[in-house]
Amino acid sequence: LAKTKNELDEFLNAPATLEEARALMADPATSDEQKKILKCVERTLMCYIIEDEGAMNIKKQITTLEASLAAARNVMKLGYTAADGTFTPGSSVVLRNLMRTSDEESVRKAAYEGLRSIGPFVLENGFLDIIKQRNALAKQLGFVDYYDMKVTQAEGFDKKTLFGMLEDLEKQTKPIALDARKRLLEEKKE
Repeated sequence: LAKTKNELDEFLNAPATLEEARALMADPATSDEQKKILKCVERTLMCYIIEDEGAMNIKKQITTLEASLAAARNVMKLGYTAADGTFTPGSSVVLRNLMRTSDEESVRKAAYEGLRSIGPFVLENGFLDIIKQRNALAKQLGFVDYYDMKVTQAEGFDKKTLFGMLEDLEKQTKPIALDARKRLLEEKKE
């Protein structure tokens, strides 16, 4: 998996592909529709192209760490232990559904505990190292952290701008939501 991901990253990280896309966009023979598509290609490639050799080495380390964690997660014994001690295997989807739908509190709790076991498992299998390396990569490339890098690449603005937008949204919608909950509570009391 790590080898395949590295090969995909190398393809998406190829400056020649980006240069070709930009040359085609500048070509007068390229239609507006083709330019729109090429702009999407350019934006995608810019999410992957890393010209800094140190950053590229960090990216390869991240890919290896992520593949190792994925391999460990794929063989993780996941499920729930019933009150009688019987272990029932189940995916995270099965466990979430049991938490929402089981009539028995003990089954809901056991499903919760099974699902909750994923967190410590991934922490023990390198997740913190992945986070550290992702942040190191982002800082190497001039971003505040990995989240800032991903937001900037995907949205075209940084996380500070995003959080400002979300704070504004909360200011505008919080009073409405509080009022709606208050009215609902009053209606249901009757």
